[in-house]
Amino acid sequence: MTGRKCRFEINTDDSPDNFDLMVLTEAQPRALWVDDIRFEPLKVDQAKKEAVEAEIATRVTNLRRRVETLQGSRKRERKTCGQSLPPAGNIGGPAVIDFAQKGGPDGRTSLVWSRMQLDEVADVLDNTEHLANATRRFWISNRRNRAP
Repeated sequence: MTGRKCRFEINTDDSPDNFDLMVLTEAQPRALWVDDIRFEPLKVDQAKKEAVEAEIATRVTNLRRRVETLQGSRKRERKTCGQSLPPAGNIGGPAVIDFAQKGGPDGRTSLVWSRMQLDEVADVLDNTEHLANATRRFWISNRRNRAP
């Protein structure tokens, strides 16, 4: 069968730009060509959309605060412990956070992708904070154990 058009509505959850499309056939076809698929919003639940945007904005604010805190504490520790304390390194979080929130020139890729990126930034910050704390404990204990 060729040239068949189909139209249907989907009620989405809080990720309206990400869903699966399954094509069912009665028998296994030799080939299947799906062309010219278009997804257009017919209506938008404005309250749900605003809630999702607020959730992303809150996560972004919290992650930015964590990055600033981590960078600030590392600078203070280097002044206190001297330059022998290794720098925290370049935390690439701010650029990833910006891209997850706003996207590129064409806008955000999808809400699911943005959430995944923000989860990854949180994981990187968790690991960086853990390593920074371990390094801090090592350098503090090393300074105490040094002979005067």
